Amino acid sequence: MFSVPEDIAERMRDAYRQIEVPDGIKTFGDEDSIKDLPVKKILVTTGYRKFQESKIEKLGITVLFDEIIIDALDRRGERKGKTKIFKELLVKNGWIENEVLVVGDNPNSELGSAQSLGIPTVQTLRPTIERWDEADYHISSLSELVGIVSKLAA
Repeated sequence: MFSVPEDIAERMRDAYRQIEVPDGIKTFGDEDSIKDLPVKKILVTTGYRKFQESKIEKLGITVLFDEIIIDALDRRGERKGKTKIFKELLVKNGWIENEVLVVGDNPNSELGSAQSLGIPTVQTLRPTIERWDEADYHISSLSELVGIVSKLAA
């Protein structure tokens, strides 16, 4: 995008591969509300592997998920993108699109990918996140997922 010479771009990628999340990172404090949801919970995230792994570990959220998938930017040949990951999860688990919810904040990433596949979307409206009107649901706290999941299960 910025016409950075490849040798410099690779040195930048090497630097990013070494970055970890600093100590003291905090969640929004509502993550425990998903712990008892009677559904399979899969975290799908994109970023440099070491950074994402350190963030997940330091936030202490690993136990909330049945599976964690990192689409690692530093493993360019292995990257799938969220659309392909979601398609694979549908097939692997034998799910149909309306049996799944994708929860996130980014319309250009997980929300757009889910919508393109016909999967219902829940946008988390955190500080600095702009509302995307095309999301099926909008929440300001993960505790609101209980009502959405109950409604869809009925």
